[in-house]
Amino acid sequence: MKSSLDLRPIYHWKEERVRGHIFICFLAFVLQVMLAKLLKDSKHRFKDLMLDLRKLHAVKFTIGQEEFILRTELKGNIFDIFKAVGSRPPKRILGYKSTI
Repeated sequence: MKSSLDLRPIYHWKEERVRGHIFICFLAFVLQVMLAKLLKDSKHRFKDLMLDLRKLHAVKFTIGQEEFILRTELKGNIFDIFKAVGSRPPKRILGYKSTI
């Protein structure tokens, strides 16, 4: 059976951390299932849309005395993901700070 659910070892020893790790994994799974339901009417496969979403990054760089945070170019069918959740893609410039 093909699945996007991967199992890996947990490198936590304290019970509190193990429980926290499992809780975060469960939340991620619930969010994935919810997003898959929102995208079920999309003409694209969920797996392909997730691969497109993984290409979206925020990049921090400095030019002279100015610091910028830009998002990478939107590629593939990433607009369908934002449309499905009732949102817009983030602006190209996410942050700006002058260090003067």
